[in-house]
Amino acid sequence: GFVLRFNREIEAMEKLNSPHIVKLYEHGTGEDETFYYAMEYVDGENLTARLRRERRIPWDEAVRMGIQICAGLKHAHDAG
Repeated sequence: GFVLRFNREIEAMEKLNSPHIVKLYEHGTGEDETFYYAMEYVDGENLTARLRRERRIPWDEAVRMGIQICAGLKHAHDAG
């Protein structure tokens, strides 16, 4: 089941090309049969860490973030 699920994830990620979703660069199987994929590195703090640190985000910034998140989700949905 793991290999099938891994391959389905890779197929889905290969279809994505959006500024709101990290890019898949490479995938494969290592010499020891370990499955891997390499994705774009995005420097910075994630949303969970920021919320823990600040507790609140100004509403206008939260709306901008929400729009970006929705744009990424729509792209993924449209890609299947």
